[in-house]
This record gives sequence, structure tokens and C-alpha cells, in this order.
Amino acid sequence: MGALGDAGAITTNNEELARVLYKLRNYGRSGTYTNDIKGFNCRLDALQAAFLRIKLTHLNKENNKRKEIADFYIKAFKNSNIITPKCENLNQHVFHLFVIKSSQRDELKNYLLKNGVETLIHYPVAIHKQLAYKEYNSLSLPITERLHREILSLPLNSSLATAEVKKIASLINAFQ
Repeated sequence: MGALGDAGAITTNNEELARVLYKLRNYGRSGTYTNDIKGFNCRLDALQAAFLRIKLTHLNKENNKRKEIADFYIKAFKNSNIITPKCENLNQHVFHLFVIKSSQRDELKNYLLKNGVETLIHYPVAIHKQLAYKEYNSLSLPITERLHREILSLPLNSSLATAEVKKIASLINAFQ
């Protein structure tokens, strides 16, 4: 569930972890002017909390809409060049992203864009190839690297109209 700005939440039933996380989110503070550990400024401001409180009342409806769209995509896509997510139980997934695979990913992305459908390539660079993990940059992980060349996130949000979802499915099925 996205806010209208920066926001986040972590839940846990581990009291010790909760104490550490509470400190981390507020500069590592355990009290006023007392910093026990190095931390961050990750507090949720009151305005974002107010937006999220309203959005939370619609969460089940939003999640159900996302599930319906994902279910439609999975059933509607009949293109052998496209691999859809495998999900044994749609009721256990809310499809934050709907990521397909195609060996023709870049061509598909361009084709969809030319037809008015924006897509994203989430995480285009494998973690072991990121500068932050330079000690792993020389690793060869062919399956991971192939996936990073093939994945494409299709539009999936609760504001999509039925006609838009059908258009996306039609375009996917027509892609060669």
C-alpha cells in the first residue's frame, strides 16, 4: 500500500527486534539526545500516516481487484513467448507486481509502449553485479542473469479499467 510520499512500516512479534528497529528508524535513539547505535531518519510523518489510515480502510478491496486482474492476465495470455507467474493459490498473493518473462523482453517492452502500455523493468541489474556488492561482481550466475534480461512488469493496479486490462491481454497475445 503506497503512501502519497515517503512512508513505510515494519511489523514483528519479536520484541528485541522491535526495539532495535525502533531505534534504527530514529537516528539510533533510545531516548532524547541518546543514540545507542547508528540509525536513519525513517519516521512516518503525520500527514503520510493520515493518508495511509484512510487507504487502509480500502486495502481488502484494492487487493481483491489486483488479484482479479492477475487472474485475468494468467487465464487470458495465450502467447507462447510469454511466461506468466506461477501461483498455486491466488488468494495468498496480492501481486504487488505482475512480472512476466520473455526472451524477447526488450522488443515486447517497445511494442507495448508503441501501443500505449507502459511497463517497467524492475531490478534490471542483478544484485551480484551491483557496485554495492563489487566483491561478487565476477561471479557467473547464468540463471539469475538470464532472468534479469527477461523480466518485465506489466501494469497491475486497482485503478485499471476492464477495457485497459483487456487491451493489455490482447496486445500480449498479438505480440510475435
